[in-house]
Amino acid sequence: MKRTLATVIAAVTIAGGLAACTSDGGSSSDGSGDASATTGAEASGGADASASDSADSSDSADASESEGATDGADAEGEDAEGANGAEGADGETVEQQTADGQSVLIPADFKSAIDEVSGEWGDPESIQQEDNGALATFAEENLLAWSEDSGAAPLVGMIGQTWADQGGLTNEIGLPTAPEETLPDGGWTQTFTNGVINWVNEGGEWTAQVEPN
Repeated sequence: MKRTLATVIAAVTIAGGLAACTSDGGSSSDGSGDASATTGAEASGGADASASDSADSSDSADASESEGATDGADAEGEDAEGANGAEGADGETVEQQTADGQSVLIPADFKSAIDEVSGEWGDPESIQQEDNGALATFAEENLLAWSEDSGAAPLVGMIGQTWADQGGLTNEIGLPTAPEETLPDGGWTQTFTNGVINWVNEGGEWTAQVEPN
């Protein structure tokens, strides 16, 4: 009887131990699962952060490339503007051919004025340049004077001849500021920087009147 009771007690003790072991094993398994889940979540979070960092880096690179392209385009535009500005700058000189085949460097604006009259007058026979302006002489004593301040103006007939005989570019009356005009009572008049020259009929005789300012 004592042996039977001892056997029963031993069996109960073993069963209790097994139950405790089973309970402890289940808790250990649950903890391992939680740890694995946590590690997976952290790994996923790290992957998301890496992807975000990569996207930010890509956006930054695109922005830098875009800014670089824009800066390059702006610089090219400025270079182009600078080049265009130099071509149209004041004081530019170009070549002009004279009737005898010589090539003369003259201001670009003067060249444009010569081109306007060359269809009627032909190429200039000679070109004279002074500090105050320039003068192109054409056939039949037609003249074209030019200055930076007044631009170009033709001188023809007796007014042009009078101006040229009295000094031309060095004439005290200056350079013409406009073409000659017809006077109401007959004759012609032309204004200059320092006065007027008229070609009028006085008592049946044509004569030049030089009137300084």
